[in-house]
Amino acid sequence: MPLILFIALPLLGWAAWRLQLRGAAPAALIATLAATWAAARQVGPFEGTTRLEQMVTLPAFNASVALTSFSLAALV
Repeated sequence: MPLILFIALPLLGWAAWRLQLRGAAPAALIATLAATWAAARQVGPFEGTTRLEQMVTLPAFNASVALTSFSLAALV
């Protein structure tokens, strides 16, 4: 199930809280690149999913990562 991707959000939140914006931006970039790579190769959480499921889940994950990381970094 692709929703397992969202387990990364607490780690990104920790990076944003601890390292502020200079740690939140690279952490968000790494998480987004890893998820995109997994979707392109159909491995990990994207194994056995259709293109439609990938096209819905991947942008939702990327938006969640960006909003969580940058808003927590801005709060700190």
